[in-house]
Amino acid sequence: VIMIGFIILNLSEVTTLPGAVVFTKTIHIVTLWGSVIFISALIIFLLAAVYPEKTQKILFLVIGKTIPKKWRGKTQAISQKFIKGLCSLSSPIDLIIIFFVSIVIWLLETGFYWFIMHAFPFRVSFLTLMLMNGFLNLFTAIPSSPGYIGTFDAPGIAMLTVFGVNPEISASYTLLLHAALWLPITIVGALFFSKAGLDWSKEIDRANVGRES
Repeated sequence: VIMIGFIILNLSEVTTLPGAVVFTKTIHIVTLWGSVIFISALIIFLLAAVYPEKTQKILFLVIGKTIPKKWRGKTQAISQKFIKGLCSLSSPIDLIIIFFVSIVIWLLETGFYWFIMHAFPFRVSFLTLMLMNGFLNLFTAIPSSPGYIGTFDAPGIAMLTVFGVNPEISASYTLLLHAALWLPITIVGALFFSKAGLDWSKEIDRANVGRES
């Protein structure tokens, strides 16, 4: 929802550009469908948080009719944890805190875009980078390969090109930005994985055993 807000608030950054009609139309389409999907999901999550017992009954009913018997127990357990996690949304104060912290987090990520930009011979405004951040993150919601390869890069290159940045520089910047966003957290995750004494092959075997049972 915040990503949609970033796009709507900064859409004027691209609509005034000459020759950006097609790209603006794409942004409008993405914003429209993103708004429908994510605002609908937010409403559903809020209702689930307010009415957890009714939500659980509905989910169990759906699971009972759509999930094979051997998977039902595991699926029901996951659904219970999911609903429990939504309980924070039932508190107005927690919801406000989540909303404002999310804004801060996404502004900090936009700042990351801005700092990396200074390693390249081009300049766009912070508002343009907010628009880019919202646009790219909505695109990464599209099912893709691990790490959002393609769904992050292609829109980023296209957007910077519309703003007059050389396509080769746009590609270099977007790929470096993608790597800088993905690589550190992946390394940290690997370190924690190793520190916990986990073994990747054993975890896969354990998951397979769980599926079979």
